Amino acid sequence: MILPVPSEQPQNVYAKDKASATVIYLSWERPPEHTIHGILRGYYIWYSIISLGINDKTPVFPQDYRKKQLPAAYKNDALTDLESYATYDIKIAAFTSKGYGPIKDLSSSKRHFVV
Repeated sequence: MILPVPSEQPQNVYAKDKASATVIYLSWERPPEHTIHGILRGYYIWYSIISLGINDKTPVFPQDYRKKQLPAAYKNDALTDLESYATYDIKIAAFTSKGYGPIKDLSSSKRHFVV
């Protein structure tokens, strides 16, 4: 049976949050070719602020995730105009015309991105 969506996450996903006070840079590689199951159309990136403050990590009122859609040729992006001294949760997934595959949660290692 052929799956209509990717069965693997984007590979080697990295986020760099020390370059700017309001920007997080992301980079990734395509899922393995045999796991795409169709034509790769691009990537979805979701991100949301989860706390404010330098030391106290003050939680914020739950906010909807912002969503970006990028073409398949992209292997990096920058999340811009972020809040200074805020912590963000970031997720990425590859998609085909049938939908997106497994989501890579960059914060699953308990590391959130503070800008």
